[in-house]
Amino acid sequence: MTTSLRILILEDSPLDAELTLAALADGGIAFTATRVETRDDFLTALEQGETDLILADYALPSFDGIAALAIARVVAPAIPFIFVSGTLGEELAIETLKSGATDYVLKQRLARLVPSVQRALREAAERDQRQRAQEELQKAKEIAESANMAKDQFLAVLSHELRTPLTPVLASIYALESQDDLPAAARSLIDIIRRNAELEARLIDDLLDLSLVNNGKLQLTFQQINLHTVIGHVLENCREDIERKDLRMQLELGAAAHVVSADSARIQQVVWNLLRNAVKFTPHGGTVIIRTGNVGTERGRIRLDICDNGIGMEPEMIPKIFNAFEQGGQQIAHRFGGLGLGLSISNRVIDLHNGTLSATSDGHDRGSTFSIELDTVEPAGSPGKEFTPQPDPPKERRQRILIVEDHEDTRRVIQMLLERQGYEVAIAKNVRMAIDIATSQQFDLLISDIGLPDGTGLDLMRALVSSGHPVKAIALSGYGMESDIRKSYEAGFLEHLTKPVSVRKLKEAIEQITAG
Repeated sequence: MTTSLRILILEDSPLDAELTLAALADGGIAFTATRVETRDDFLTALEQGETDLILADYALPSFDGIAALAIARVVAPAIPFIFVSGTLGEELAIETLKSGATDYVLKQRLARLVPSVQRALREAAERDQRQRAQEELQKAKEIAESANMAKDQFLAVLSHELRTPLTPVLASIYALESQDDLPAAARSLIDIIRRNAELEARLIDDLLDLSLVNNGKLQLTFQQINLHTVIGHVLENCREDIERKDLRMQLELGAAAHVVSADSARIQQVVWNLLRNAVKFTPHGGTVIIRTGNVGTERGRIRLDICDNGIGMEPEMIPKIFNAFEQGGQQIAHRFGGLGLGLSISNRVIDLHNGTLSATSDGHDRGSTFSIELDTVEPAGSPGKEFTPQPDPPKERRQRILIVEDHEDTRRVIQMLLERQGYEVAIAKNVRMAIDIATSQQFDLLISDIGLPDGTGLDLMRALVSSGHPVKAIALSGYGMESDIRKSYEAGFLEHLTKPVSVRKLKEAIEQITAG
């Protein structure tokens, strides 16, 4: 309650107004009052914004209380409105409450006025406090959302800037590795450089994935996939690491039902994380077992176990290993490196697939087993095709590719690699140059960066379509957030590859798109 309550009283009888205000004074309420009789005076007083409480008679010669209530609820809805009338019957009083009045008091019972006013002011203060709390909460939410957007934008730009220089590094390494006359010593050093550059790219991806997971923005595209095929692809990708450590691989793919509804790329990422960990934490000459089987439920489930005889885990560490940045202790972190994000991201991905990811170990130096369980589905079409390496398709002619890339080193290396593969390559450094070339010549494929000096690859695609020169296209970008990939597809790109990209993956994408 304010020190001096500002009351607006709508009353045509000065005597009744005086009796009403006297009742408030007798009740110990300090106030200043303004009496009005007409609609214009009532509205003017409200618009001045100096009112804490409205007391209104119901019937006046030229104005009535219901009309005043309607005005007050529009102009000043937070101000308590109490009818003080001598003619208000019970039914009419209830109707005023339904219309938004705070309370009503009969003039014959002014003893009720003080408690009514006190209650009305208390409830108004509570509403005001809740409103302020909601406004502060909304403001805090907006600040947090703005900070999240700024963080996401920072991570996107940071990943782009980190990935861009890695692209020519890896591409140059792949080019050198393909040379038959490369000395063995140089090949060994190049292998070290490649593995560490690929690891750096993986760490960048993990940081971005962690941001998506934490913000609930990890988007999945479900389709039927053969989990055994996924395992085959992951084994191919990890082959060098397995051979370098001379590990014995035991493949026991015993699951009869092995088709699941899942995001293919994300499930492959999870299996890759688990197998890479098994390889990483298993000593030279050790054993890694990949085993599948079906477990009995009404819908059917497949269980994938990846077992190793490596360093193992103490029982107290197992509940913690799926936490972000957890690596099983400082000693392990120093010994094996990494950020400790792979298992945290994998756990969330499997959770989004309504599956489970668990770990067991008999203790230190007694190996570990990581297990995934997913629901299986009845195959539709031919998702059960097993993984078999395919020979390079023959080319009837030299296909023409336009590369749009502003980073000189990346541009030069990709051009060299594609020309070695037998493609005819043209170069553009920006959107304007790309439009000039693409509208004057015929190309089988466009490979474009997204961030360009005078626009974006998205602008380029839209311009080519609108000018009547559509072309099959691959986006090759350091921007790899889910939203970036979605925008690429919406603009007309048929594939979005995130830098740094392996030559094999780029070649597969080119052949798939140009063959379609």
